[in-house]
Amino acid sequence: MQEHAPQKGKPARKGSWPTASVIWLFGATLASLAWVGLAVSFLAGQEPGCAVTSWRACFEKVGDWGDFWAGTFSPLAFLWLVVAVILQRAELALTRREFEDNRAVAKEQAEESRRQATFIGKQTDILVEQEEQRAADQAKKQFDGAVEVLAARLLNYDHIWTFFGASADLVGRGLSFRLEDYEGGSDQRIVIGTGQELRSSLRQLKLSAMSQMEARYPVDFVRVYRSVLACITAQDALEGAALTIAKNLELRNLRLNMERLVNMTPNLTDAFNTDGDLDD
Repeated sequence: MQEHAPQKGKPARKGSWPTASVIWLFGATLASLAWVGLAVSFLAGQEPGCAVTSWRACFEKVGDWGDFWAGTFSPLAFLWLVVAVILQRAELALTRREFEDNRAVAKEQAEESRRQATFIGKQTDILVEQEEQRAADQAKKQFDGAVEVLAARLLNYDHIWTFFGASADLVGRGLSFRLEDYEGGSDQRIVIGTGQELRSSLRQLKLSAMSQMEARYPVDFVRVYRSVLACITAQDALEGAALTIAKNLELRNLRLNMERLVNMTPNLTDAFNTDGDLDD
């Protein structure tokens, strides 16, 4: 902490007399004593037989006492009036300087409070940013984990994409593809590739509203569908660039096409109705 040098003109420490006031008091006291001594000496020199030990010889009448003391202390009264005014002015100046110092201290305290508030605000912003970053990292980690599980299930259960035609328009036809070409690829490539294969296969079938099919592996289909939903839920917690990248997987399109298969495949509907009994 930086130390400040004492300022000139700083008021005296509270409870002590300023040097100038002490000088005025001391000087006025000496002047008063000197004036009284001079008056007594003058009186003793003017009246024969007048001495300090015999004051009665100095005055013939009682009224002379009053005249002497009035004449002696009138100048002293004026002197002490002047001294009182000077001391009062010094006291007022001292009080004014104390007010100014107190105002400066209050201003410095307010500035310090402002700096503390700014510092606390910055620290709070840093903590908020750290918490947001931690939450974003956690969401990204959960999403990556969900995609990893989905990719593994897509490869392990790639036989789920085997459907037989069960309606007149699909006699002798069906839907079937495998994912051997995507083995060894990244999780993202497997997910994107699955979506593309499913979309292409559905387009080739030229399905109608009356089309129906039968799934060969309905239970495994439900397991994969669950993983797709888990990925979408984890994706919804993402923000910024992570969300933009995640959208490239087209998970919602994959879910919609899988639901399209469910709507035209009765045994898939039955599997979903009993999915609470499925063992993951």
